[in-house]
Amino acid sequence: MHCLLRALALISALLATAALAEPPPQVEVAPVLGAQFFRGLDGPGLGRDQTIQNGVIVGARGGALFADRLRLDVGLEFTPTVVVGADRLTYVLQPHLDGTVDLLTGWIRPYVGLGVGLIGFVDNQWLGDTITFQSGITAKKPDVEFSGAAAAGVRVYLGEIADMLEGTMLRLDVRDVIYAPRNIAVNYMNIQPGEFNAFHNLQLSLAFAWTFDAFGETPTGETGGVTPTSVP
Repeated sequence: MHCLLRALALISALLATAALAEPPPQVEVAPVLGAQFFRGLDGPGLGRDQTIQNGVIVGARGGALFADRLRLDVGLEFTPTVVVGADRLTYVLQPHLDGTVDLLTGWIRPYVGLGVGLIGFVDNQWLGDTITFQSGITAKKPDVEFSGAAAAGVRVYLGEIADMLEGTMLRLDVRDVIYAPRNIAVNYMNIQPGEFNAFHNLQLSLAFAWTFDAFGETPTGETGGVTPTSVP
């Protein structure tokens, strides 16, 4: 899993390097609302039940479109939830960087991509303290782990439907967030030292996004992704 996370980081860096070599991008900003599923994928190599209730995602994302296909997004998601059977409030914070590629260049654009980030679990009852698990393992809190993600989704440019919605879009995003604890109990699990475990979080979100030329107008002949059919 750690090798996978390093590979995701390398791929994201290569996408960022390629993007920065392109002309000034258009900028996209979006508030995010959705759901996060702390699902357990039982079986060899699939992970364990995280014993955390599924919750609502509230967050924001900002990104840039390069060469009318390549995107870089920076996002932050916040999920308040509770531990199953413990009624203990936990806040899950997830900052991340995603690189995505639009598969089509029309006004409906499906995309795929990869991302890297962090995932942190904060419990206000023991922030900065230690917690002891049934196995006798103690862990410093909050838990913060590196994460990787596979992303897919679709963007629908609303300016193609109504002129008054020029520069806006709807985006549906699906992200599978993967992380592995560093040989210690994480996320309220009773894990023995040295035991490898991977966790998967499934995120589904819907956003209303705005796009604009923050760095000057897009060069002639490039749509910038906002009005794909309006360029002569």
